[in-house]
Amino acid sequence: VDHVLEGSVRRSGNTIRITAQLIEVETDVHQWSDTWDRQFEDVFVIQDEIAAHVVDALRIQLLAELPKSEVAIPEAHALVLQASFLFRQANAPSVRQAVDMLEQAISLDPDYSRAWLWLGVVSYWGSALGVGDRVEVVPSVHEALDKVLEIDPGNASAYILRALIAYEFDYDLDRAAELLGIAEELEPWNSELHAQAARLAFALGDVEKALEHNEFAHELDPLAGHRIAAAFVYYSAGHVEESLRYSEERAEVRPFGDRSFSNWARVILLEGDSEQALAIVDNEAADGHRVSTRALIYQFMGDTERAQEELEKLLELGNRWTYE
Repeated sequence: VDHVLEGSVRRSGNTIRITAQLIEVETDVHQWSDTWDRQFEDVFVIQDEIAAHVVDALRIQLLAELPKSEVAIPEAHALVLQASFLFRQANAPSVRQAVDMLEQAISLDPDYSRAWLWLGVVSYWGSALGVGDRVEVVPSVHEALDKVLEIDPGNASAYILRALIAYEFDYDLDRAAELLGIAEELEPWNSELHAQAARLAFALGDVEKALEHNEFAHELDPLAGHRIAAAFVYYSAGHVEESLRYSEERAEVRPFGDRSFSNWARVILLEGDSEQALAIVDNEAADGHRVSTRALIYQFMGDTERAQEELEKLLELGNRWTYE
């Protein structure tokens, strides 16, 4: 890291004071700083001003125009931020709460594309966490994405989610590739784009390309948890050491992430250490993945009775985990 942008936000009623400063790491020199006293409604304008000041201070020559923040009703924006946090907890109650918040955000600001996008994301992935039946959820996800593209035709994330649905729900790999191609033209530096491109490449048998996309996705967003896909690809390619390292790294940066610990435990299990696998999987946040992985471990240990007990627990969780 060459530079750090730091600052603070204070709020009193509807007035906010934002301070920001740009620091060069090597010299600890403050290259730029400023303070804003504005109304809360101006928060998006301030975001753009800060971005412009940073670009100017760093003397960066951008390849395109500086992106602008999407203006929204601040209360709707706050609800979207809270919903995205809850969604990352990767459990059914949090996902349900996130959906409620996103619906509130949309009712406050029906033209806020980010709220519609997050509603699609949370609804689709929530169905993998046991919130709703995916067959019933997908049409509503497409409706949300239609709204996103109506408001913001160049929204790459909407095409990326559509590509994911084409890939893993419709099993239409050609359509998935086409949609990812559109997203890449719009936003080539999107980490999720490369994460999904990695999944598609792996499904088509191109391991090297999958790893290339995974590594790039991680470089673009190290905290997004893209290592879980890389760990799976590395193990499938016979690189066990890298797979274990990436599994552990994913669990460290996303301890509440869906499948962080269950996938790590499965790699450990395949290496023959069932006791360590059991200890690791107990930390899994998603109940269906935790229970199904414990069933696999007990079966591997030859304890069919306890494996059956775990499968019974899985059935008790209801139709939320039918694919497990």
